[in-house]
Parts: sequence; structure tokens; C-alpha cells
Amino acid sequence: MSVTCRRILGKDIIKHTDLEVDPIVTDNPKLLFLTRLWDPDTVKKYHNGDVGITDEYNKLNDFRLMVLDTIKEKFSSSAMFGLSDNEYTRKVASDYILPSEFTSRRSFIKSLKEYEICITTGLHDSTGWRFGEYIASSRAIISDPLRYIPTGNYNHYISFENKNQLIQSIEKLMSSRSLRLNLMLKNKKYYSEFLSPDKLILNMSY
Repeated sequence: MSVTCRRILGKDIIKHTDLEVDPIVTDNPKLLFLTRLWDPDTVKKYHNGDVGITDEYNKLNDFRLMVLDTIKEKFSSSAMFGLSDNEYTRKVASDYILPSEFTSRRSFIKSLKEYEICITTGLHDSTGWRFGEYIASSRAIISDPLRYIPTGNYNHYISFENKNQLIQSIEKLMSSRSLRLNLMLKNKKYYSEFLSPDKLILNMSY
């Protein structure tokens, strides 16, 4: 069944071309941070009661909430930010839950191109999945530090580890068209050389 037919039937199919877009900078850049919280107790059940896993997810949730609180406090007028809905999030951060029309995969991909600056946070010390999506869309990326060295040497994102660094990173990108464009162009080049489907296949062949 073709992608077009599956979409007509309501299947949430995402193609790499849905993400690809040329970098465009504006005078009024907008910021995007859409994420989720994890229920540490539920996660622990799938890891044989490992308390360390619970601590890790608690820290991740706290970190993501810090990012949301910071955006709300400092940048809410120029940002889209919030959480996808689940039972745990309703208990601990219901004010940040967004309607599903904003958090579904297709809505997220569609809205992504409207935001020049995108924030992502990883899991298990890994690179966040959305990091790759932001690269494919040639966004200016702010991320927690990558624990694994990416292919190439592009310096194509800005890292932060705490609230002050996050504020500084956002303000730096908000105030500089040239910096935003520089990062966006680097990510477009990175995608074309390492992450586009044809390059992934080619690189796996060697």
C-alpha cells in the first residue's frame, strides 16, 4: 500500500521529505519545545524494580520541567511549549499538557517548520530522537550535552546543562539572525552528508 493511500486511511505515516526544509530566518524567531514526562514507577516495573532507573527518570522529568518553567517565565510570548498527555503528567504537570492536535506526530512535523529555534533533551544519556528531526528540518538546535560524539565536526548545536545556560543560549539565538542562520545551514549540510536516507545507506555500505 502506498504512503498516499495509507494517509487517506488515516495512517500516521511520516516521510523524510516531510521534514526537509531550507533554512529561513526572520526578524521575530519562535521557539519550540514539545516533550513528554515518564512515570518512573511504570518504567521501574519494566526494569525489574531497578531503583537507579527510577532516579534517572525522575531527573529527566525534573530537567524537562525546568526547561518548560524557564520558557514560561522568560520566553512564553514567542514560544510553543508543553507536554503530551498521559496519566502521570496529569498528576504532576497538568498545566503544561497540550491538546493532541499539537502533539501528534503529523501536527508536530507540520508545525516544526514554523519555529527557527528548537530545544531537545535526550534519554539514558542518548541523543534525543528529535535531535535528528531538527537536523533534517535545518533548525537552530539547543540541546543538553551529547554524550556521544556525532559524526563529523560541525558544532551545529548549542548545549546547556542548567537554567542559566538555557536562558543564555535562547537569548543568544533570539538576538542573532546570523547565528541562527549559521546553525541552520550547518544542520542542512550535516543532514545532506550523514542523515539523508541515501547517505545512510551509502555510509552503511563501507
